[in-house]
Amino acid sequence: MRARRQAPVRPMSQPPLRFRLPSKTSDRAVAEDLRRAWAVKPLDVSRSRRAYLDTADWRLLRAGWTLHCDSRESEPAGLVLCSSSDGTALARVTINGLPQWADDIPDGEPWQRVGAAIEERRLLCQLNLDCIVKRFAVLDDEAKTTARVSFERHLRAGDGTGSEQRLRMVTVTPLRGYERYAIAISKLFTDRALRPVDGSVLRCFRDAPEPSTAGVARTQTLHELDTERSLPVATEVGRVLSRLRDEMVENEPGVRDQVDIEFLHDFRVASRRARSVLNQVRALFPGGEAEALSSELQWLGSVTGPVRDLDVQISQARHDLADLKGLAQMLTRKREEAQSSLVAALDSPRYKALLEAWIQLENVAAKQSQTHDGARPAGDVIDRYVYRAHRRVLRIGKRIHEESPAEALHDLRKKTKALRYLLEMFSSLYRGSDLKAAVRELKALQDNLGEFQDTQVQANAIWSLAEEMLVERVGSASELMAMGRIADALEARQARARDEFAARFERFSSHAVTARYRRMFGSQESR
Repeated sequence: MRARRQAPVRPMSQPPLRFRLPSKTSDRAVAEDLRRAWAVKPLDVSRSRRAYLDTADWRLLRAGWTLHCDSRESEPAGLVLCSSSDGTALARVTINGLPQWADDIPDGEPWQRVGAAIEERRLLCQLNLDCIVKRFAVLDDEAKTTARVSFERHLRAGDGTGSEQRLRMVTVTPLRGYERYAIAISKLFTDRALRPVDGSVLRCFRDAPEPSTAGVARTQTLHELDTERSLPVATEVGRVLSRLRDEMVENEPGVRDQVDIEFLHDFRVASRRARSVLNQVRALFPGGEAEALSSELQWLGSVTGPVRDLDVQISQARHDLADLKGLAQMLTRKREEAQSSLVAALDSPRYKALLEAWIQLENVAAKQSQTHDGARPAGDVIDRYVYRAHRRVLRIGKRIHEESPAEALHDLRKKTKALRYLLEMFSSLYRGSDLKAAVRELKALQDNLGEFQDTQVQANAIWSLAEEMLVERVGSASELMAMGRIADALEARQARARDEFAARFERFSSHAVTARYRRMFGSQESR
């Protein structure tokens, strides 16, 4: 997609005033009321198809924006950035195709911030609307325009529900120096029982009780799951496992359809978190159910891992290896093969049995809440798990020295992940504490270990792919040389991360940080 840059539309000193028409109130009746109170001059009528774009997890909307493509007859399509709070246009450019990635977003401000918010996610068409807008100018006694009023009809296109979903709105746009007219017009509308709208058209459709827009419907994230310290630990563990299963299943359609690489990432994170918590709470399930499900989740990780690795490599190629066509072809072929294997695994009886065993374990957790171990207060038990996980990280980390193999750092990274998952999954147990500081310190260590491992994996993958390309005679000599330079740069980054590890771990294992963990989680361990 290429966009022709235009000057940004400056938001006005006072944003438009928006109202929603009740279902039994007609546009014509409201327009007649307006004409009886003021002189009104028709301006124009426009018809357009509007496609609202956002990532699957609504990153732009959460950042305070809406992004849509406006297509009108005999006019070039425009990409429009608006405020999600009041619909004010912030910028507009002409385009010749819908953007899909951050790289497709125009340069300059505010577009640069939009691209940064999108990151690696794909832009999806979250909502299609057919729009009709009738615009009028409201005049004073001297025939000067004092405000503009737009009557809007937005009809959901391609709804597929068998019934129309529409939104009718009236927008009052104040003009500088005539704001009192806009206020008076707004009072007229409120007297007619028109409801003020707090938000954009997209937000109105997304928050409506009608069928939700495209994308993944996330009713509640794991971080919003309320856990209580006094409730039985088996009950709280069961609730967390249930939420993790929901998150994994919610992402499965996006994994199958390859909508966005982060669907697979979120799918894998949910399964890894579940496996981590199962490994921590094995004692709550004496029948071996936890070990059995953990083993199956390990299998699931093995069939999703190759696809995720290739997603990361292709993402890297899109930015740094754009001219390496032979490598791009090989990565694409490998990705298609790995995706076929993954879908076959998701269609297999083994995956179905995994989900059934997961549900059964949730039921076992409910029964275990009546036993002595399962009935213990969740806060006390999770405190102990977190504190032991922290001590394990310290113990392993202190053994690492300059001559330690890379595997030692990889093992430490796994232990830091287990600790991080516990802190995140049961974060609501620690409201009012300095949990954020504890996570921040842990994350700094994780980032260092992640840089060390990821650069090693990427460098090894580059060398392996170069050897395959030599065997298959794919790619030119210059392309292979470029891949070698990239692998060298990755190995240099790995070496820097290794050099920085000692200082990072020293900060994490400092007296102040250790005292914080002891204060927050260590009371039960001493009993």
